[in-house]
Amino acid sequence: MRLAYYSTKAARIFRRSGDEDATLKNLELFYEILQKHSAENFDKTLAAKTELNWWIIHRYPKKGVLAEALAENMAILYSLSSKPLLKYGEFRAQAMDLRDTAIHKEKRELDWLTIQEYLNKSYDALSSAVTVQ
Repeated sequence: MRLAYYSTKAARIFRRSGDEDATLKNLELFYEILQKHSAENFDKTLAAKTELNWWIIHRYPKKGVLAEALAENMAILYSLSSKPLLKYGEFRAQAMDLRDTAIHKEKRELDWLTIQEYLNKSYDALSSAVTVQ
């Protein structure tokens, strides 16, 4: 429940005010808890920063490439380079783009089946990258 609390609080702060410091603080608390229950040893501060980075890029696409930022965040959690995680990032970014386009640009119903397909491909790619290492 604490994971849900801190991730939701971070998302609400970021969505409403864009306050990066307050968002980062809550993401750090999220990753601190996650690290305590994880088999992986990762840098919780860096994980929080890379999570916030992809949130920023998702909101302001000219600040970077979303697929790369998603891969970088996951690379921290699994102590990998981001290169083997690029497919994960690409599929996840495509799912996010489908959702964003439907809601914000085309004002239409979401195509949940296609979004699910991209998310499934994303997590299959993540699983493959993690198990190869």
